[in-house]
This record gives sequence, C-alpha cells and structure tokens, in this order.
Amino acid sequence: MKKIVSVTVIALAFLLPVVSLAMDRGEIYDSVMEYTKGLLLNLSTFSEGAKKAFFNGVSRGVKEALNLTEGMKLDPEKLENGLKSVIKTSLLWRLSGRETKLLLGGFGRFVQLGFSIDGASKIVRRFVIRDLGLSAFKKVSWLVNIAVRKYGVSASSLEAILKKKLSMLDLASKKDIIKGIIISIKEKIREAKRR
Repeated sequence: MKKIVSVTVIALAFLLPVVSLAMDRGEIYDSVMEYTKGLLLNLSTFSEGAKKAFFNGVSRGVKEALNLTEGMKLDPEKLENGLKSVIKTSLLWRLSGRETKLLLGGFGRFVQLGFSIDGASKIVRRFVIRDLGLSAFKKVSWLVNIAVRKYGVSASSLEAILKKKLSMLDLASKKDIIKGIIISIKEKIREAKRR
C-alpha cells in the first residue's frame, strides 16, 4: 500500500508543474487582453470597428504565441510583459489587428526557437519602430526558422546578429540593414553546412 501511495505522490509531483504552467498561460492571456482593452478604451483615433479588429487580431496573436511556447520553461511574468510591449508598440504605430497578430506570432516563434523573451520582444519592436515593413519581418523570421531548425544554427548567435544589426538603423538605410541581416544569417547557415 505504501508503495502505491509513494508512486502516486511521485506522479502528482511531475504533473503539478504542467498544471501550473497551463493555469499561468490562461492567466497570461486574460491579463494581456485586459491590458489591450484598457489601451483601446480611451483611444479616440481608432473607430469602434478598428478597435474591434485590433482587439481580435491581438487575441489571435496572443493565442498563437502561447501555443508556440507551450511546454517551455519560461518566466510567466516576462512572457506576459513581452507580449504587452509588442502590443503597445503596435498600437502606438497604429498597426492593424492583422499586422499585430503577425508580430505576436513572430515573437512567439522567436522564443520557441530559443531567443530570450527580452531579445525577441526588442527585435520585434525594432522592426515596428524603424518602419522596416512586415514583408521584411516575415522574410527574416522565415530565414531564422530555417537556420535553427534545418541547419542547427545557434538561436543565441542569431539573436545577437539581429540585435546588433537593428541597433545600427541610425547609421544605415533600412534596405541596407535588412540586406545585412539576411547576409549574416545566410553566412551562419553556410558555416553550419561546413561542420
């Protein structure tokens, strides 16, 4: 009997962190959506239709980011703050709900691939603040995904490249920055192929 009880206790001990994580993610979603509602409440420059579309886009984007990072051992508070920072920046730059969904999904993808939460958030916001364009963001995100998943390039090295290149925006044209990022990622892929 003692053996059965001890096995049950051990099993529960393994299950508890999973249950806690699931609860945390539900709480993160609710908190982020409440935060978004607060941002939109007194925003006079958006029509009611635009507010609704933005809110719905955020909802889908947050769900996507949480699904992408499901099962990862992440700091819930950092994850929540990362999502909120992307949403706030998107709203300040008057992006649509569709565009914000794409950015939130990209944020979740970067974290899933191994980027730090702070680094992923900073990179996504830099694309918005410097008006680099969503097509460039999608292209870079796709290339990062290929580099990590297919060729085993270190996510931390790619994060460092993106942060460095994006910090040079005051010194080079937007086109040159994106070109530099793509060249650097491709070089990492070539290095990985040679190993």
